[in-house]
Amino acid sequence: MVSWTHRHEKDSSMKTIRTSQETIDLEPLQVHEFLSLVNDGLEQYQESVVVGEVSEFRVSQGKWVSFNLKDEHEEALLPCFLMAMQLRVPLEDGMKVLVQGLPRVYPRFGKFSLNVKHIEAVGEGSLKRAFELTKQKLAAEGIFDTVRKRQLPAFPEIIGLITSTEAAAYTDFIKIVKARFPGLTIYVAPVQVQGKESIDGIMRAFEYFNAHGRELGIEAVVLTRGGGSLEDLHAFNSEEMARAVFGSKLPVICGVGHERDESLADYAADVRASTPSNAAELLVRHASDVSHDIAAYEDGIVHAVQGFIQSRVEAIDDATGLWFQSLQTLLRQCKTNVQSQIRLLESYNPRAVLRRGYSIARNTAGHIVKRVTDVQTEDRLDVTVSDGTIQTVVR
Repeated sequence: MVSWTHRHEKDSSMKTIRTSQETIDLEPLQVHEFLSLVNDGLEQYQESVVVGEVSEFRVSQGKWVSFNLKDEHEEALLPCFLMAMQLRVPLEDGMKVLVQGLPRVYPRFGKFSLNVKHIEAVGEGSLKRAFELTKQKLAAEGIFDTVRKRQLPAFPEIIGLITSTEAAAYTDFIKIVKARFPGLTIYVAPVQVQGKESIDGIMRAFEYFNAHGRELGIEAVVLTRGGGSLEDLHAFNSEEMARAVFGSKLPVICGVGHERDESLADYAADVRASTPSNAAELLVRHASDVSHDIAAYEDGIVHAVQGFIQSRVEAIDDATGLWFQSLQTLLRQCKTNVQSQIRLLESYNPRAVLRRGYSIARNTAGHIVKRVTDVQTEDRLDVTVSDGTIQTVVR
């Protein structure tokens, strides 16, 4: 039996307590002193991790969260306490959780509880329930709305990649990108993709790309990891992760797990890929496909230009034909007018009048005789007829 003696030489209220085995001298303590000693002794358990079922979960004034952890085998309860802002997973009664915290006795209430530092759902049922609760909350806020989703760049040259560089997902993604379109630039943010540290690491990666992505010329961000159980993918189903993806300033393509796996990060991303390899395929087109498209565009341009030229030629031909028709019509009209003018002029030609039997008489001075009074007896006249001139004398 260990004896614990607390002495104070000036305190005269020392008491002796006798037991059946030995005598222990104790100095009376104030309540807060005793509780402080208890908490000092509990500090060795500050990294305690406890698993149990949530019961009597409640949030007070939107600030403090309290609940009991029930043992599934024994009738044992462990009160737990944390601030609402520390709660990273939705809780409700009946969920199985893993809690890490510091056991303490709160002097003000004299109540023992576990001061929670970290909490996460465990077990497939609890993880699914946490997934559904978080999904419902974020969907109500519009985090998953399709109308706000952005298109990926058609031909990205610089990519941001968030993943574990030690995982097969990283190797697969890089391999496929290089095979499809060599020469692209990829900025990699190496992070943990599993465990409680992964959430903070991935969020910091998004913060970095948000702050420096534009100056680096990054056109899209890829978030990826391989498959696993619900517990393995827990980080990608957290509220913080979904909000980080949603808040990205750059388009995000998320390829987490296998084709059957779904995560909240997938729902929040602009584009969901079924696997890491599929993420590379969706983001980067194969060079041969691009060459084929370029050739098709060239053919299309040639055909378009040829069609335009042909249209112009046909239009010119049509216009030329109309112009020639108009010109011919104008020429015919001019010819008709000229002929009319010729006939008119000919009708005024004195020779034409002479041919009809008329004549012109002129005196010796060359003046035309218009009246009888214009001549006198013995005047000589020159009379012009259609085929010559006759000289005569007035009698």
